[in-house]
Amino acid sequence: MGARRFGCCCSRAAEWWDRLPSKDSLCEPFLNGYATSGPVRLPALHEEVADRNSAYRRALDAFAGKLGVAAPKVVPDLEAEHFGRPLYLQMAALLALHGERPTTAEGLTKALLNHEVRYWRGLLTPFGWAEPERLAAQLLALATLAGGFATPREARAYWATATASSLARYDAINVASLIQFLSWLCDRTAIDCALSDPDAIPPTIRPHRWPDLELYAAFLQACLASEEASRRDAFTRVQSAWGALTVGGKTATRDYWLCAAAWCATHAPDALDALDWQTQWQSFVTQRKGYVPWWMLEVARRLSFRWPP
Repeated sequence: MGARRFGCCCSRAAEWWDRLPSKDSLCEPFLNGYATSGPVRLPALHEEVADRNSAYRRALDAFAGKLGVAAPKVVPDLEAEHFGRPLYLQMAALLALHGERPTTAEGLTKALLNHEVRYWRGLLTPFGWAEPERLAAQLLALATLAGGFATPREARAYWATATASSLARYDAINVASLIQFLSWLCDRTAIDCALSDPDAIPPTIRPHRWPDLELYAAFLQACLASEEASRRDAFTRVQSAWGALTVGGKTATRDYWLCAAAWCATHAPDALDALDWQTQWQSFVTQRKGYVPWWMLEVARRLSFRWPP
């Protein structure tokens, strides 16, 4: 067997690198051994400010096109050393589209991580988990270490192995459903989704979150349905479930309800509930300063309906 080399990539080596060998007794001899060298610092890709401005503008236009928003015209000061690395330029471009303009390396990193935390917390709120953003981070780390998951069943198996509690095993079912939804958004073939029976939700899930969870289950079933009749039935359940929620529950799940209402308005007007969904839509967009989440735009594209202007 020939020699093998392993590389560990990171944004920068700091105290964590020095402490890494002590984190695992099996890895300590290897990381402290003669065969381990580094860290080796990669040279900056964009040395000149003009190159940085050009790379920043390309990233800004690419992200704006993907998100369907207008790119701001203002270019930040990119003279700091860390902007020689493409990652920081891309982070700055993405944050600029959300109205944030940190300039330090630490500020960029914290701002982007905070944005990710808010995104995952909002997306996973209907599950009723404690700290859903932490579970999302664990799943992403697990997917990275495993080299990605080919199927939701494979993800569930990895998750069940990595966790032990009964709540975590139930979470694995919902995480697998989430992976099905994300796979569908990324142009996989639509499939019928058999989620857990809402009546079998274990007591470890907080009871006051059950209605939210039932609504999200119906939303997933509607998006993943292979027949329009099944989609209509599921979206009708979404509307009924949303009407019975508390004010807080409605706020947390309004984006899913809007998808259901917009689809029904186009494909099944007789199934549309009596609420003025277009007024709710205008309020939703106004609160977000015109920004519509990418996944909602993609749901509309895949299910052939349009959002109001």
